[in-house]
Amino acid sequence: MKKFKKLTKKQPESKITYSEHIIENIVLLSIAELEDVSLISPTYGNNQSRSIRIKTTKNEITVDVNVKINYNQSISEMAYKIQDSIRHNVESMTENKIANVNIFVNGITFNDKITAEENTPQEDNGQEATTINKE
Repeated sequence: MKKFKKLTKKQPESKITYSEHIIENIVLLSIAELEDVSLISPTYGNNQSRSIRIKTTKNEITVDVNVKINYNQSISEMAYKIQDSIRHNVESMTENKIANVNIFVNGITFNDKITAEENTPQEDNGQEATTINKE
């Protein structure tokens, strides 16, 4: 019987490095998934990256996000949802761990999302039902 000798040549480990722009896009995706939350728009230009700051260390990422939340939402609950969404998406799409997700609520929006509903009368009293559309 022939014996095979196992080669134990030490090979360098591979490493995957993610750009901060990739992490920023994942954060943008995470915020876009949530309703009643928007990023703070910078006072100049259309660059939303001013609302998101990414700090990377050896194996951990810290994310700072400046947002506006709709007035009818609980700020603490929405902040937790934002943190959870960002943490889940970044850790599942990359292999890095999130050290901190800091949410800075810098504004409140007052725009309601009104859906058009048909107003149908409870009793038929001979009048036509009208539909009211609010935009």
